[in-house]
Amino acid sequence: MKKRVVFLITIILISASILMISNKIQATEKSLSCSLETEKTEIKQGEETSVTLKINSEEQINAFQAKINYDGNVWEEIDENNFETKDGWENLKYNKDGKEFNVINKQDTTNKDILEIKLKAKTSANVGNTEITIDKITASDGNIEFENEKLTQSISIKLNSIEKSDSENKKDTPSNSENKNNTNNNDLELEKKHKEILPNILPKTGKGWALLISIFVFAILSIVFYHKSKKCGKTMMMLIICGILISQSTVFAASEIFLGDINQSSVIDDEDIGIMQEYLINLKDVSSLEQADMNSDSKLSIIDLSLLIKQQKECPYDKNNVTNITSWSAVPMVSKELLQKQGVTTGGEGCQWPIGMAISKDGKLLLYGTDVGGVYRSEDGGQNWEQSNAGLQSRGVGAFSIDPKNPSYVVAVGINSSPFNTNGLYISEDGGKSWKFTKMMLVKGHRDVREAIAYDESSYNQEKNRCMVAYWSTAYETEDNYLEESEKGLYKTTDGGYTWNLVNNDLSDGTIKINPYTGDVYVSRKDGIYYSSDKGENFKKIVDDSVTGFDLTSQKDQKINVYYCNNNGVYISKDGKTFDKIASTSYPTKGPMNIKVSPINSNKMLLIDRQGTYQNYPYYSIDGGKTWKISTLSDELSFMPYNNRMSIPMWSTVDENKVWIHTQGDYASSSTDSGKTFKWDSNGITGILSGGNVHYNVYNPDIIYFGSQDYDGCVTTDGGKTWKYISMSGYRWGGFCYGGYAVDENTYFVGVSDAWHNPRKLKITFDGGKTIVDTGMYFTKENINAGIESSYQSPTNPKVLFACDLRSEDGGHTWAKMDGCINVYTHNPKGQKELYGMDETGKYVVASYDDGKTWKKVNNTEFIPNPKYASAHVMDVAYDWKNEVAYATCEGGYLYKTSTKDGSVECVLNRYVDEYKRAPVNLNGGYCISKVAVDPIDPNIIYCGGAGNTFLNDCALYRSVDGGKSFQVITSNTTNSIVKQGRQGGFETNSLEVNPKTGELLFAGGCFGISKLSPPYKLNNK
Repeated sequence: MKKRVVFLITIILISASILMISNKIQATEKSLSCSLETEKTEIKQGEETSVTLKINSEEQINAFQAKINYDGNVWEEIDENNFETKDGWENLKYNKDGKEFNVINKQDTTNKDILEIKLKAKTSANVGNTEITIDKITASDGNIEFENEKLTQSISIKLNSIEKSDSENKKDTPSNSENKNNTNNNDLELEKKHKEILPNILPKTGKGWALLISIFVFAILSIVFYHKSKKCGKTMMMLIICGILISQSTVFAASEIFLGDINQSSVIDDEDIGIMQEYLINLKDVSSLEQADMNSDSKLSIIDLSLLIKQQKECPYDKNNVTNITSWSAVPMVSKELLQKQGVTTGGEGCQWPIGMAISKDGKLLLYGTDVGGVYRSEDGGQNWEQSNAGLQSRGVGAFSIDPKNPSYVVAVGINSSPFNTNGLYISEDGGKSWKFTKMMLVKGHRDVREAIAYDESSYNQEKNRCMVAYWSTAYETEDNYLEESEKGLYKTTDGGYTWNLVNNDLSDGTIKINPYTGDVYVSRKDGIYYSSDKGENFKKIVDDSVTGFDLTSQKDQKINVYYCNNNGVYISKDGKTFDKIASTSYPTKGPMNIKVSPINSNKMLLIDRQGTYQNYPYYSIDGGKTWKISTLSDELSFMPYNNRMSIPMWSTVDENKVWIHTQGDYASSSTDSGKTFKWDSNGITGILSGGNVHYNVYNPDIIYFGSQDYDGCVTTDGGKTWKYISMSGYRWGGFCYGGYAVDENTYFVGVSDAWHNPRKLKITFDGGKTIVDTGMYFTKENINAGIESSYQSPTNPKVLFACDLRSEDGGHTWAKMDGCINVYTHNPKGQKELYGMDETGKYVVASYDDGKTWKKVNNTEFIPNPKYASAHVMDVAYDWKNEVAYATCEGGYLYKTSTKDGSVECVLNRYVDEYKRAPVNLNGGYCISKVAVDPIDPNIIYCGGAGNTFLNDCALYRSVDGGKSFQVITSNTTNSIVKQGRQGGFETNSLEVNPKTGELLFAGGCFGISKLSPPYKLNNK
């Protein structure tokens, strides 16, 4: 019975595969009705005539090819200049040697007149009848290859000196009507022949019928052999299946290339079509058959040309980014002056609270975790950093441990501003490039500065080439989280970080250190130090004292030193159990904590003296803790203001003089003199948060003002290469600035607040930030804490400005409340250049054709995702000038478009309706969409996205290159992102704007800084 089942399954597989092959092969011999009309059927030597080629078909033919034959003794040689394409037909290619030509049609309809061929008789042409023939006629509509029999036209050549009567001419020369009749008869005969050649019982396979018959016969033979000799029969069946699978390989290969991109420019352009045309008439070779084979039948034909034309029309772009034309680039905030200084390569503003760092044993890999701004990674010892958040679901990371034996493996603690269900434990198998969520734990962690997780180096498994044991101590008493009493404590993994189990319920809120030789575990808490000599099964308290800092370093001869500190001093143990105080008269006593000792030279130490919430000062010792001096904090290289933070120092594992801290601000600082002096050292760490929407200057996209929540703002006049810090708020530490805009190189305005949720007062500068004018006017309360703030400028009158719901007609010197619109988002770059915004109810997109004096509603109805509930609030607006529609993102993660012609509304993205589920859903099964932008160069390119906030949105940015029919994920992730190479980006969308000159997307992430995304095309002027 089992053998019969196997046999039946095999037959089913063979049958299915035959059908798959048959579906791949197109019918190539369907008849086409063509005709040839002649201008004059009788001419004299040296005179001209012409023939017009027509197609009589209702099919949507877009590619046509044929060959012209003529007597070279009668006619002058034909070249491309002799051909004249008719309306709709274009791009004629002609092979002089082979006399083959082809033309294409990109229009929605097919003009039946294809082309006219001009002919000139030689002055010495033979007198008499001569024939012009058009043969090898093929055409396609993308589905079928049509053919037509040879068309013939007879033309009479007369001597110049002899004139004949009209009757004689008509006698010698057939009429046009006779030629048409002959043509039609030929078509009928051809169609009849095709019906005879291709029986109705066979699938329409054209020249592929032999392949199907061969497979069918081979399958029958295998069945016969199976009954006679099962071993032989099985072998034949396996051969058939293997052959079929190999034949299907082109299908799988096609998914790894960008079909149609013959010239490998990453876009299907006219050059690709031209190359295909020239190949079909033997003028040029195709370097990659695979990229030109549009229907994957392993040959190039007129069908491939037709499909190529269709694809260019429907979507010429590399939708899935197979060619990697689209990539991310960081936009660090740095000044021209800073770029001239040693140590600054790219710059980087930081701007998110650093919580933890880690360094590999070889000193090459460094990881940097923030509270809500993700992870940064360095492969060159900390000289340059990049965002590294693919697979991470929490907004931040508080602590790391890099496997000391294999730095490809990293365990980490995911955190956020609240204890969300994406917080917990993560593992990386590629040195922090990507992450996997292994255990959900409802911790918060965004201010939990602890070395809370650690690998046990002694657990190294040579076969698996990694350490298998690690420990993690949860937070519990030191923060408000959602852990149950039974969940807090010390956790252990024995499989390298994939599964974790609670081994001690009492040891929460601890710092973990492990003897790398024996695996003995140390956990320090504020009330003392606990020690386990049996891999964490049992602990005993070996220090009953206040502990504010704890460290362990390995020494020679497999020995260790253990250190702790408190207000009384630093203590050392050389046997791992008993401690002695290090005598010092210069030890800081206000709040010393977080002691760290160089793993290379134990005489070098660093600790932080906490004198207040924002008063954390590093002290260093180079004599083993006997003498302590305060470090110098230099802001020479920092772009952003000084903001003191709590920090755990981190010593280099390869350079005893190098040590990092975070105390200077929301960035990394380092010392190259053992802690004596610290300077900014954060090339590539870019985490600034925008306050509302960020816009290019309407007249010059190189000018951008960036208002920031927490860090005031800055301006660029060179497209983001360099920036200038502008203090609009007047605070030393930064400020809360929303809805800013740069009018020109020296004039910028923004709404300034004294807290996240407080009103925004309009301030403006006319002299590049030297003096700030307080207008005394406030944005409407509708714009508070919504992220919808947007300011703009009239594209027809540069003096007309919009600061959210405030309007100025004199370049910003006086302002008045605007009626009918509270945010201006964009304008039509063509036509009347009207403005688009949102009304005060948040329910309507509005447009103004008079520079904002009056506004009218665009959408006739409100945006209602679900008829059971109220309409959704508009969050952002973009305009498509080509299709005359405005796009609106709506609260709840919806995207709509509304016609500016008739006000009709159409949903584009709605996760609850299958028809509008045109984009992959995020890890929570939904859409977080609050921002939208349309490429003004090609409005069929649409960007939209938003932040997860409670989680790191793995689909925070989508892009459509087909006018919204489908969307692809641009955010770097480990599942479905189409950006697979280069830098990571697209995290937590907060503002989107496309450069009208370059097509680059200016992306501002919520706590993930500014970056740019290259478009799916190349511009010559870039």
